[in-house]
Amino acid sequence: MTEKKKAETRTPKTKKAETAPKKEKAPKEDLVVFAIRLTEPERKAIHDAAGPRNATQFVRAVALAAAREDDAAFKNAISEARKLRA
Repeated sequence: MTEKKKAETRTPKTKKAETAPKKEKAPKEDLVVFAIRLTEPERKAIHDAAGPRNATQFVRAVALAAAREDDAAFKNAISEARKLRA
């Protein structure tokens, strides 16, 4: 009987105030996962080189530079990692 009583004493929810329409976001790239297995020392070396917040970007830049045989992009990724460590 207490369940009925609780249901009866509830106040109806009020409508939320209207908010401004949300901005449309640009469509995101369709990304896929490319996972590699690393030993703990390899992972630590990557984090030491790029910093923990930039490790993914660093690995991605280096891998793409190697795949494209782009020496300038490879050197740029290393240079950016050095700046972030400083």
